[in-house]
Amino acid sequence: ESSDSDDDASTTENAKEKERPTSTLEADTSTPERSSKKRKKAGDNALMDLGANIRTESKEMQAKLLSEFSGVRFLPQHVARPKDLDDNAGIVDRIKAIVSKKTLKKWKTKKSPGVIIICLSARRAVQVLKEISPLNVRAAKLFAKHITIEEQVKQLQDAPFGIAVGTPHRILTLLQQDALSLDQTQSIILDTYINDKKYSVYTLPDTVPHTQELLKDHVYPTSQKRQTIHLAFV
Repeated sequence: ESSDSDDDASTTENAKEKERPTSTLEADTSTPERSSKKRKKAGDNALMDLGANIRTESKEMQAKLLSEFSGVRFLPQHVARPKDLDDNAGIVDRIKAIVSKKTLKKWKTKKSPGVIIICLSARRAVQVLKEISPLNVRAAKLFAKHITIEEQVKQLQDAPFGIAVGTPHRILTLLQQDALSLDQTQSIILDTYINDKKYSVYTLPDTVPHTQELLKDHVYPTSQKRQTIHLAFV
């Protein structure tokens, strides 16, 4: 396998994604084609321009951008934004500013990790796992590199994980198979890492459709059922 995620969408998969009917959860009534173009424009422009600096935007602006990106209405209360944190703080400090280390270490819920970090690629996910190792929290690997989806299903069923780190397509697949749940998850984190080609998980054409679907079809419905799940950029 290549070092990047095998979760990158193929041309055929992207075509199917664009043809998928618009969910009744979407805030507007535009056609799927127009909605897709609108979300693509948001990813290509506003989010692309901000890059990692989206972390410093207000909760109101982050909610607005997430709404434009996903096609559903996220509100400021759906966003967790660390306060009084240095712009140069590492990912460990940014995570701890959202969810306490104690909570993650004592996490007991199987299938529903306390925090799910969505990364650009398997290579980036491996890097994040190394960076968060000082937390000493059990972490699930939800990407295709060196691990099969069957192994991931079994791991999620057998043990609780305070943190899960993965790529959009694999996380989406596990959710669709009911192997992964957001029922008790506290935070969905979008990794703001920018690669050499200036793409992030929310602007790379291969990962945008799966990230949008994940937010629209899974995170948003969960946020309507309970107010204890939040989105964050770290």
